[in-house]
Amino acid sequence: MRHIIITLAAAACTATAQAQQTPQRFIVFDTEKGAISYQTGPLERTEVGRATLKCAYRLRWSKDRAQDRWVEQTFILQCGPSMSKFYDQKVRAIDDMLQDSAPKELQSNPTAYSGGDRLTIFQNMPAGELTLTDSFSAEFYRCAEPMPAFEWRISEDTCAVLGYTCRRAECDFRGRTYTAWFTEEIPVSCGPWKFHGLPGLIMAVEDTDGDYSFRIEGIEQCDEAIDIDTRQYIDTPREKYLQRKREFLLDPIGFFSRNSGVDIKLTKEDGTRNTALEERLRNDSLTYDFLERDYR
Repeated sequence: MRHIIITLAAAACTATAQAQQTPQRFIVFDTEKGAISYQTGPLERTEVGRATLKCAYRLRWSKDRAQDRWVEQTFILQCGPSMSKFYDQKVRAIDDMLQDSAPKELQSNPTAYSGGDRLTIFQNMPAGELTLTDSFSAEFYRCAEPMPAFEWRISEDTCAVLGYTCRRAECDFRGRTYTAWFTEEIPVSCGPWKFHGLPGLIMAVEDTDGDYSFRIEGIEQCDEAIDIDTRQYIDTPREKYLQRKREFLLDPIGFFSRNSGVDIKLTKEDGTRNTALEERLRNDSLTYDFLERDYR
């Protein structure tokens, strides 16, 4: 069970002209995710495209196979004529809630705002490039790379997913081998996460180790904005971003202290240092690896 450890009020950000309250940053520490950055008050979003198709995917991944610990999350894929966006709908809901929340509400009940994954992926934004945004340890990161090439091997095997006839395809990508099922009945070259390049919507995909699987749960036509949060991003090469994220997951308190200049010491109610809790937040190794394994 997750436990919120400590909440720190950070320096206030510059308010927008329409702001009814000054946006304020908070760092929340918990035993599952380490340091998470939140911002109350207005959040600007910039429209970067339009979506005509909206899909919901269930991501299931293994956090610790030895302990049979699995995580399930719901992500949304917005597909447009020229680009797509893949994001966690729970985080979107939390950010919407934070815009109407006073700082004291977050401080008094941080668990109401926790959960989700801040990873967001834009395909073909800008044209020919993939843009990834994420947040950990109180910072927001942005990575840009050329649209990755997936060398799919398409077979004649078929199956049905949500009533659509799907064909099988396989590929090797950055340290994993994947099997995907796509349908030419929806002729868009889109898919969850970074996957793309097949002559139809990718309905399901799984790595051969069984560590990660995406499966579509719903499809609907739409006409809505594809937008990006306006934040102070740190532009980082992909490999360095993954390296830093791994460092953070191994030692969230130490990582935050080293990169913020703020010395964090967790204490008990009597004021003495809580070394046991600090050890719980520090890992000697991770029980899982990222989707991409070519960063080490």
